[in-house]
Amino acid sequence: MRHIFKYIFFASLTGSTISLLPVLIYPAKRTESTETSFTKFKSLPTFKMQDLSFCFWVKVNHLVGAKVINYELNDTKGFGITLQEKYGFVNLKVVDLLFDYNTPHIPDKWRHYCVVYDSAVEGVTVYIDGKVTFEKIGVTALAGSEFHDDLLEHVSVGKGGGSFSQQLNGEFSQLMVWGRAIGNEELESVWGCDVVREGLVLDWSTVSMEMGDTV
Repeated sequence: MRHIFKYIFFASLTGSTISLLPVLIYPAKRTESTETSFTKFKSLPTFKMQDLSFCFWVKVNHLVGAKVINYELNDTKGFGITLQEKYGFVNLKVVDLLFDYNTPHIPDKWRHYCVVYDSAVEGVTVYIDGKVTFEKIGVTALAGSEFHDDLLEHVSVGKGGGSFSQQLNGEFSQLMVWGRAIGNEELESVWGCDVVREGLVLDWSTVSMEMGDTV
């Protein structure tokens, strides 16, 4: 099947940066989702990651739960994020953390999410549209746990499957992953559509993708 990318402009709040980015388009309705409604990444380097930051833009079509980023193995060594109507869940290795939205979740509206994990303090911070919506230091359950060596090979955007798989219905763009905890000023730059290169291990603009037939 021939995949068609949509391109969209993202502009910083200051208007100083405008980016034209490819967008993944997922089935508009839950009933249209199939086992092929996901995207994986190819030819990524193998490395040992202690810290982790990831950011992305997403537009969800509904208020039903959507597994936006999914870790496919069952070994508690990955990461993921799920969005519900009133709150979201971020999965990091052995823990699932619930976070509130700083503004109501509205269908068909683009929003920017970032998650930063700092192993030095076992701290997790979630940002929505550049603002902190969740922060917790000393998540002791994370101490001593590790990420998978081939972590990004087992991560997908969206999750295919049956009616209880919480498929992503909507659009997704600009996933960036770093093997370190990015700082507040760097996060503001990312929210403003600038690229932070230090420690970048998945760059949306260059990464190879394997898309299912319904994406």
